[in-house]
Amino acid sequence: MQITRPNSGIETNSKVEEKLLTRPFPGWVNTANFLWLIAILAALVAGAYLLVARPVTSRTWDAANLTNTVPEKNDYGLYAVEPGNFVWTHPKALVIIPASTHTDRQVTVTFRARGASAGGGPVNNTKVSANGVPVGEISPKAGNPNFQDFTFTFVPADNDKTRINLQLETPAWQPKGDPRQLGLMLQAVSVNMEEVWSPLLMPGRAWIIWLLPALALLLMVVRLAQRAGPESGNLVGWTGVGLSLLASAFMAAWFFLIARVGYNGELNHTLYWLYVVGASYLAVFFAWLAIAGWRVLKNPSGEAKLVLLDWAELKSAEWRSKHPVITAFGVILLFNLALTAIFAGKIALQNGSIAPIFRYLDGPEYVVIANNFYDPNEPLIRPISDFSQHSPFYWAAHFPGFSVALMLLKPLVGWLWAPLTANFIFSTAFAWVFYRLVRDFNYARHPLWLALVALVLPVRWLIYHNVGGSEPLFMFLEVLSLYWFKKQRYWLAGLAGFGAIFTRPPGIFLWIGFMLLLLFEAAVRMWNERGLSLAKLLQSFNWRAFVALLLIPLGLVAVFGIYAWRYGDFRAYFKITENVTHVGWIPFPTLLTGLFESPALIYTYILSAVGLVLLWRQRRYDVFWISFAAFFYTLFLLHSDVLRYSLPFFALIVLIPMADYASSKPARWLALPVLVALFFYSWGAFDRNLLAPESFDLMKQILSIKMR
Repeated sequence: MQITRPNSGIETNSKVEEKLLTRPFPGWVNTANFLWLIAILAALVAGAYLLVARPVTSRTWDAANLTNTVPEKNDYGLYAVEPGNFVWTHPKALVIIPASTHTDRQVTVTFRARGASAGGGPVNNTKVSANGVPVGEISPKAGNPNFQDFTFTFVPADNDKTRINLQLETPAWQPKGDPRQLGLMLQAVSVNMEEVWSPLLMPGRAWIIWLLPALALLLMVVRLAQRAGPESGNLVGWTGVGLSLLASAFMAAWFFLIARVGYNGELNHTLYWLYVVGASYLAVFFAWLAIAGWRVLKNPSGEAKLVLLDWAELKSAEWRSKHPVITAFGVILLFNLALTAIFAGKIALQNGSIAPIFRYLDGPEYVVIANNFYDPNEPLIRPISDFSQHSPFYWAAHFPGFSVALMLLKPLVGWLWAPLTANFIFSTAFAWVFYRLVRDFNYARHPLWLALVALVLPVRWLIYHNVGGSEPLFMFLEVLSLYWFKKQRYWLAGLAGFGAIFTRPPGIFLWIGFMLLLLFEAAVRMWNERGLSLAKLLQSFNWRAFVALLLIPLGLVAVFGIYAWRYGDFRAYFKITENVTHVGWIPFPTLLTGLFESPALIYTYILSAVGLVLLWRQRRYDVFWISFAAFFYTLFLLHSDVLRYSLPFFALIVLIPMADYASSKPARWLALPVLVALFFYSWGAFDRNLLAPESFDLMKQILSIKMR
């Protein structure tokens, strides 16, 4: 007899196979329990790592390794190792310790050295500085042939590379017959960072981490007791909830202690971030357990699935159905807030301060402009070397829109926080208007998801909407202009376009795109009327939209008018001696430079070209023509960071035509790892464009800014 499993398409003659095919999975085998299992295994791994892993609090580099403390550089003014395992230093030598500099606790450095007098030279002292700050002198005993230990204890000054640069300055000595200029003999350098790690590892606190397995064990005992004694299940259950909350609070406190330690430099780079991630995850995990237990106790008949999500879904379903637009705004706001908190939180933990975000260019430069609005005698420019090196017209490269926004926010949050506050507001507003554009005009089946994607892609965007830069304001106004144009509110579209070009020069391509669109629509209407003539083209042209959109080029006139007022030259922008336009005379000029980033640009161009083709095939001609004008501009960009300059139009030229792919199920499964990768890239690329610390400190001093 032939047996067929219904609807399976599988035929077999084996009764054993029939049982295997028809037997249902056990009730406990489901997606929720699988996710719980993954979460528990991750908690076990994180807990085990926190218990076992210990930071490196002391390390010694001998003579053979002193020139290899940092792999990418090996010329520190230290000569080759000599018999006796020591090196002669140059009169001006540098030893780099890959250890923490963002700390207010003391670090101890010990040099094992002897003076030149032990080799027949003069008796000289060596001045020692750490990150440019003097910490003492090495004073060897005259004629002493033995190496001596010289110890210095200090709080290292900040260094962007999170390293301690030890400068050794010794009066030069040249032995007879030796062409070398010598300083002193160095045998080893040691660093001790126990004080840095004292918030976690001091004798009175080192045992605290063992509370974690103790609480977890108690929680397991409580769970077993709940199963064994149903009559006391309620009391035992609430005890379990309490223990979960206690464990979550404990891990939150542990995270706070890690934050007090601060980023530890390359010496404990991996361990530090695994500590941070592990403690954060366990705090959330135990809090989730407490909420899940509470929900089960409140609803004993319910299943212990991912109850928090189930509960949130149940409670919010009615509200979401009544207020979908407000709900979408709330989701966008919270998601953007989470992005900002994660991005800035990691940098603040690593540097012991949020100051590097304030120092990210072009944020400080927009503050300079906002302070006195293009005053040629701006008091911030002359004393600060990073600013005074520019030509007088350099500041005209920064259009005034973003600086005006900073001027409005300054009374509320101050100069330092104004760029960050502005960009959080404008990036949220951009995603919100983009959501409305996609939703109201049916550009995607999942507009909210696409709006969230628009907050993280492309890769440079995650950086630039979390620092001081004009991109978020420009993108908000650009999309707003298109939205009002689609609503046939042409004067509002023109006003938003005026703001866009008042903020960034590429706003002119928004106007060119609108003009191409109006010409295309007039040509289509003329063609449909089966007549080809200039008179009919002019008759079909949307003159009402054209007149309103003239506000956009008037914005450019307004910018140049400001330059005429402040600089005395209407054409100041075109007289900037620095190359700020980044435009070549032939397509793809950046590819001709052979820069390391050039191959990636090919994929950027291909992606944009594919987006244009899809927009045309989807008959979304409005978005097509605006995107086409922007794409044409990027073809002639001569810059290693083309993606940054093409960023403002990415949502239109890529996300809208590829909305179905970006919203597909595989894309959603990939969203989390892609987001993690974007954060890693953004953090890695962040420190390439910072204002020098000394310039930032002087800027704060001139502006009378006090910052903890």
